[in-house]
Amino acid sequence: MSTTVHEPVLEGPEQHAPDPPGSAGGPTGPGRRTRWVLTIGAIVASMMLGGLAFSFFGPSAPPRTAQPVAAPVTGSHAGHQQVLASTRRITRAELASRYGIRLTLVGVTASGGLVDLRFRITDAAKAKKLFTSASVTPAVIAEPSGTVIQVPHGGHHGHVTPATGASYFILMGNPGGAVQRGIPVSVVFNTVRVEHIVAET
Repeated sequence: MSTTVHEPVLEGPEQHAPDPPGSAGGPTGPGRRTRWVLTIGAIVASMMLGGLAFSFFGPSAPPRTAQPVAAPVTGSHAGHQQVLASTRRITRAELASRYGIRLTLVGVTASGGLVDLRFRITDAAKAKKLFTSASVTPAVIAEPSGTVIQVPHGGHHGHVTPATGASYFILMGNPGGAVQRGIPVSVVFNTVRVEHIVAET
């Protein structure tokens, strides 16, 4: 976008002649030089604002795709043996390559009261093999105790709609401090589980 400003150019002795009193350029109004400075300032300000708007909304700005999924502090429990019987063990690499889900963090936060599960969808079509319905919610198992922590079903809690490139985080209650920093945990996605992931803070 370009802006053209037309200003009259005086020649000869009239160039320095003062404006008559009361005119737009006289003592009661701004002179030509002042108007010129104000005009240039307005143009520069407009260009700067346009540049800022482009940097925020232009195509070069990467989209922010993180989609938090909030959950209540209290988590539901399921039998460890039941989960083991109904899921298949896979590796972290297989979860990423076969199901398009890359685990980024299993952490403990809020002074140990919450488990923070984070993952990124790298291929939504593959991830939908596991997120087959709104009732599918990830779970975390504290391996030393066998405590299974899962988002309660119902409502929007823990509901994940896979989108390629999107990052998700799910907060789950950590009853009894079952998950602690440094202990191994398993992460369950529907019918598969990834074991021996060290919990972080």
